[in-house]
Amino acid sequence: LLAEPAEEVLGQDPWMERTLMVVGDVDQSIYSWRKADYKIMLSFQSDFKPARLIKLEENYRSTQTILDVANSIISNNSERIDKVLRCNRDKGGKVQCFEAQDEIDEAYYIVEELKRLTARGRTLKDCVLLYRTNAQSRALEEVLVRNHIQYTIVGGTRFYERQEIKDVLGYLKLIYNPADGQSFNRVINVPRRGLGKTTLDRVNQYAIESGISPIQACLEAETIRDIAGKTGKSLKEFGEMVNRWHMLSKSIPVSQLLDTLLKETKYIDKLQEDANSSKDELALGRIENVRELIAVAQEFEKSADEPDLDSFLTRISLVSDLDAVREGEDSVTLMTLHAAKGLEFPVVFLSGLEEGLFPHMRSLDSETAMEEERRLMYVGVTRAEDSLYLTLARKRMILGRGPAGGSGFTSNYTVPSRFLREITPGLLAGYYPPPAGERRQEIEQDDPFVQGGGWGQAPSRGGGGYQNNYGGGNSRPNNYGGGNSRPTNYGSSGNSRPTNYGSSGNSRPNNYGGGGSYGSSNSYGGGANRSGSSQPPAKPRAMRMDPNAAPPARTQHSQEVSAPVSFERLAVGDKVQHAKFGIGTVVQVIGEQDKELYN
Repeated sequence: LLAEPAEEVLGQDPWMERTLMVVGDVDQSIYSWRKADYKIMLSFQSDFKPARLIKLEENYRSTQTILDVANSIISNNSERIDKVLRCNRDKGGKVQCFEAQDEIDEAYYIVEELKRLTARGRTLKDCVLLYRTNAQSRALEEVLVRNHIQYTIVGGTRFYERQEIKDVLGYLKLIYNPADGQSFNRVINVPRRGLGKTTLDRVNQYAIESGISPIQACLEAETIRDIAGKTGKSLKEFGEMVNRWHMLSKSIPVSQLLDTLLKETKYIDKLQEDANSSKDELALGRIENVRELIAVAQEFEKSADEPDLDSFLTRISLVSDLDAVREGEDSVTLMTLHAAKGLEFPVVFLSGLEEGLFPHMRSLDSETAMEEERRLMYVGVTRAEDSLYLTLARKRMILGRGPAGGSGFTSNYTVPSRFLREITPGLLAGYYPPPAGERRQEIEQDDPFVQGGGWGQAPSRGGGGYQNNYGGGNSRPNNYGGGNSRPTNYGSSGNSRPTNYGSSGNSRPNNYGGGGSYGSSNSYGGGANRSGSSQPPAKPRAMRMDPNAAPPARTQHSQEVSAPVSFERLAVGDKVQHAKFGIGTVVQVIGEQDKELYN
């Protein structure tokens, strides 16, 4: 019914007998790229004038707060049947909003929230991670793997198992090892070079009999029996190309090598051609996946001790080997927003709420497309039964073009999604980006700020690490699959500055789950500045959802002191007592002297 005009499908007979009932929801029409047309439902009453409209506005799934968020967003669409959802259950808590430093920081926040939720009785199966594009799953998958959290992808394939990713990695493996016959056979015809199975069988047989690599056999193709002319020339050109890349791999970064091979093979061009011919959202997603792999390489180059091709392939192998779900084990669900339609989960994480990502860049110039993106947001929000998290990244790796026309990934500032601005003030809690003008000033200055203090306790950009985000100033772990999480803890002992066992236990108030968790005295909207500070609050990156609301009043903390707290320096293995979390053991010491932090 949503793909064809109603009168063409139904004719007049059922209507004449007044036995027809049609059920539909314009606000959940999200498949225009599959030819679904929401206007059919809008025009139904005009097509069948005696029809009576009955609105089903009582919702049996979500809390009223979640429904209020959904209502406030979808009400901005002009082409819809007006309705306001209401629930028959409790109001529920506020929707949590968090602005991360980048996509990896966003993934860590989600993973640490999963840990906190499961510690409080939730199962991983209660939770779903939703995203606009398949490429977004990569960062989530890698952080889940590092933390040994099982996951299941619904309606899609794990990032490193996707055909296009296997193709590109196949090229890299062949470049690293020209004798890799399996990789050779995978990529020799990707994109198609007009080489048939018989020809490839002859090349492989020649390589085996001559004791040479498949690439060397390609270089000698014109001497192989029954291979000549155009076919022999094509094989030789392929062999020369791989040999050239093999030499290049020793002197250029992996990301640059990827960019080179993608251009010379015209792999992206072929994917774009396929996408243009089918106009399929999934076909466009394959391009985004390949671009995401370049972002993986750039992240690797920043963190690895030896950022060469061998180390990159080893790291990718570790991730892909570790991410298999063990049968019967509790696992969190990952899926795109489109795949989530019709499903429901107690806890929903909706990530990537940035302009150009969600709403998608293809919708920015079309009001009709933008309204469909808004309907997709509505679908995502209403999947949640009890708890909803909305996340975005302050910076995200995106593909850009330099002055010389070359393409490459850079970490660029993002613009928060318009959907966040459309949510009624007072429904959200957590860390939210500042207004556009203030954010623009921050981006232009690009200065480190919020070094502690100030209501909201927003994460700092200074220091190149995770300062104030998860309790300390530590960098990300450098090994895929090595290290369960960031060196700092979230929601446990939290990198606090504990005193010795038996003392008062003043913790750093800006730790998540310590003195600065959501709803505590030092949290966003909690109502207190950092204890012991006599200075005005530093300019926060986090802003109240209500722009007219005043910052919370500063109050005196019961443990406020006029001089710095002194305490005996601790070592790994020492027993300590935390003011909130009780007795624990020091497992890591970070920093030196009076700036030491303890896990």
